[in-house]
Amino acid sequence: MSNDLIENNGSYSMDIEDLENKIVKHNCKLFMLCNPHNPSGRYWTEQELKDLGKVLLKHDMIVLSDEIHSDFVWGGKKHISLLKAVPELKERMIICQSPSKTFNIAVIQVANIIIPNKNIRERFIGFKKSAGYDELNIFALVSCMAAYTKGEEWYRCMKSYVYDNILYADSIIKPMHEVNMAVPEATYLLWLDFRNTGLSADEIENKLLNEAGVWFNRGEMFGKKGEGFFRMNVACPRKTLEDVMNRLKNTFK
Repeated sequence: MSNDLIENNGSYSMDIEDLENKIVKHNCKLFMLCNPHNPSGRYWTEQELKDLGKVLLKHDMIVLSDEIHSDFVWGGKKHISLLKAVPELKERMIICQSPSKTFNIAVIQVANIIIPNKNIRERFIGFKKSAGYDELNIFALVSCMAAYTKGEEWYRCMKSYVYDNILYADSIIKPMHEVNMAVPEATYLLWLDFRNTGLSADEIENKLLNEAGVWFNRGEMFGKKGEGFFRMNVACPRKTLEDVMNRLKNTFK
């Protein structure tokens, strides 16, 4: 079940009232938070998280917080975990993090699942074992340790490079009429708005694939309100990005 965000001129906010109504109506027990938010690129402020936490505490919700993009926060801000904003949720939280996005090592499939509550943690471990996927390989373990203990300089350089890519993409899109975007507050993903084209999602995708020669994630994969949007990853070499942006500009002038 989706608790859709509220869109306002390219910016998004939580719909707390809708969330509480759905919790009550459907007797929900688990809430899944994306922090920072993918695909909108929203950085949730401490006050927003506190407002959210009040509702979650009121209805005794278990909370799974996906924080895999927490290392990609822009504008001099620091990531705020829901647990830090609302420590009263500690015994009801499952926090998911990973070095995979930050250090580009997703292929080794390693993650950090932080579960303070012993009973919830033991249940999680039981389900994990039943899936037959409960042991790290040696490459994953060593890579994770190396990333966290030796990767600071690389991380800072990478983060600066990626943010420059975001600004470059924005400079190309700003003059375009048919495509819009808001510079993300977090993540390396652009939420491109093609609704001004007047085309359907299928028609937009056809132009992207067969005229521009590029492929982006369709917005509908994130919910019905994503129709007309496409998600683009700019964590790539600048030369690749320049080629993509030129193709996009020449197709949607």
